[in-house]
Amino acid sequence: MKRILSYLLVIFAVSISKLNAQSQNVKITVGSSEFIATLENNPTSAAFVQLLPLTINMSELGGVEKYFYFPSGTTLPTNATNPGTIQTGDLTLYGNNCLVLFYQTFPTSVSYTKIGKINNVTGLTAALGSGSVSVSYELLDPTMGVSDLDVKNNLFQVTPNPATENFRVTGSDFTSLSLLDMNGKVLLQSKENKVDTSNIPAGVYFIKIDADKHSTVSKKVIIKSK
Repeated sequence: MKRILSYLLVIFAVSISKLNAQSQNVKITVGSSEFIATLENNPTSAAFVQLLPLTINMSELGGVEKYFYFPSGTTLPTNATNPGTIQTGDLTLYGNNCLVLFYQTFPTSVSYTKIGKINNVTGLTAALGSGSVSVSYELLDPTMGVSDLDVKNNLFQVTPNPATENFRVTGSDFTSLSLLDMNGKVLLQSKENKVDTSNIPAGVYFIKIDADKHSTVSKKVIIKSK
């Protein structure tokens, strides 16, 4: 009987551990684009979760980050270290009251406390743009095995990619698309799922796909010269 009870306690502990790990996922919404970030297992992230849901206006700094100072009296625990290199999608705390979301990768000598990291940064730079932007943070349901965002992204494909003369977006419920450069500037909009790229300079671009039932999905496309 004791062995069975011990076994059940172990199973219960493992289940709780998995649930806690799953609960540390945050949906970050910028306009109609959504991103999923996995949080660090530390006191700073735990304190950040207590502030959610949260919608804030984040300011631009240096073409690499968006930042927001919490109101006076709101501080988070710190354990700042110098990461050496900032990665696109890093969500950090500067000092004890400044939330920072990075959208570029670069070396740094500044120390930050880690909060989390966006899992798939495709479309992040375009979504954040070059100025101040409203960003929402929301804790995801811990029972979700796969995020709705992942499901939506898998509903659409861009082919060929890289593209030289044109590309086509395939998927159900397609209504329109926008092609954006790396700075978030809209280059063209179309209700057709096939786009002529012959006059577009070579480079990396983002496609925002509007769909009837799935809001907006972001995809990356590489355009090459002939």
